Amino acid sequence: MDEALANCAVAHALAYLAAIRDRHVGAALGGAALRGMLGVPLPARGDDPMRVINSLADAGRTGTVASQGPRYFGFVVGGSIPAATAADWLVAAWDQMRRCSSCRRSRRSSSRSSPTG
Repeated sequence: MDEALANCAVAHALAYLAAIRDRHVGAALGGAALRGMLGVPLPARGDDPMRVINSLADAGRTGTVASQGPRYFGFVVGGSIPAATAADWLVAAWDQMRRCSSCRRSRRSSSRSSPTG
C-alpha cells in the first residue's frame, strides 16, 4: 500500500465524516448521475490509484445517504463509530478470509451418525 494513497483515502474519509452533521441526509445524486460518475469504461491496464480514490470520494460525497449523521432516522445500518471504522481499515489491510470452525471439521467428526440416528 502506498502511504500517499492511504493518506488520501483517510483525508477523504475524515472530510466526509466532518461534514456529515451539516449535510443533507439523502443522497444528492440519483442513481443515473452516480452511475455516470462511476460507470466509465475500465482501462485495459488499470488506472492511477490516486485518481480512482479521488473519483470514488467525489461520488461518495454526494451519492451516499448520511446514515452516520444525527438526523438519520432510518434503519440501524452502521458501524462508522471511530473504533469500528479503524478496525475495518485494519482488517482490510490484513486481507484475510475468515476461517469458519464448521468448515474445518475432520472427516471423522463429519462421518459420525446424526443425533437422531
